[in-house]
Amino acid sequence: GIGKLLSLISLQMLPRRMGCGSGSTCWRRLVRWQRTGVWQRLHETLLAALRLESGALRRDMARLLGTAETQPAAVLAWLKTLLQDANWEAREGAALALGFMRAGARDAAPMLSPLVKDPQPEVKLAAAWALGHVDPANTETVVPVLVEALANARPEIRIQAADGLGQFGPAARNAVPALLEAIHDGDAE
Repeated sequence: GIGKLLSLISLQMLPRRMGCGSGSTCWRRLVRWQRTGVWQRLHETLLAALRLESGALRRDMARLLGTAETQPAAVLAWLKTLLQDANWEAREGAALALGFMRAGARDAAPMLSPLVKDPQPEVKLAAAWALGHVDPANTETVVPVLVEALANARPEIRIQAADGLGQFGPAARNAVPALLEAIHDGDAE
């Protein structure tokens, strides 16, 4: 997060007009805030505020948090909660974020699987994509869900399901008959 950002720039290069003192002062403040839990409290405050905002905002924040280099356990827990949100945009964002987290979200596969049948097509699409990325070793639960998604009426969902199965490689050999059938799909791209 902030440490990564600050490691990319020299703190001595921060302009004094920003009002935060010298680069060394900024660094000391950052270290002190991390030790005293300021960043953790800020993170928790942000998550609490996001529970109150629109689904589109929760979707966008979920996607942003999912692309971070490291995710605290609180982010993973929040994203799992969003998978069950009443707002489809929040569910979509959470699924995408978990997919971006890859192995860091491997235990989310069972929660993502039902979303492949979500009434909202965008959520189905995000869940199918995420299932192929969160845990390529979890074939027992994920492959059957993606095979079923190959029969979805929407071609973009079928494509994501096929791509997700491709992420599993030889471990998805049971999906070969369904994939061969999907190849002959009249509107497949």
